[in-house]
Amino acid sequence: MALTLRIAISLVLAQNLSWIILDEPTHNLDANTIARLSHMMKNHLPGLVDQIFIITHDKEMELAANGSLYFLEREKDSQGPTRPLLQEIR
Repeated sequence: MALTLRIAISLVLAQNLSWIILDEPTHNLDANTIARLSHMMKNHLPGLVDQIFIITHDKEMELAANGSLYFLEREKDSQGPTRPLLQEIR
């Protein structure tokens, strides 16, 4: 409910922006709610905004992607650089 309210408020406050950024939107959600959120974001939210950016560690949210997925990876043990990896959604 709180996430839905935040999305609604952001759409009202930034009507002409046409994009939304969600940072860890699945925090403290159960598996069923995450699946429903993923479905809503893939099938309904694109009708309201042009671009959706999701920052998450949750693999279920990958199912919400319609365009491109960018994964950021790095070798933490060796303090390696962060590298982006692009995956196109077909």
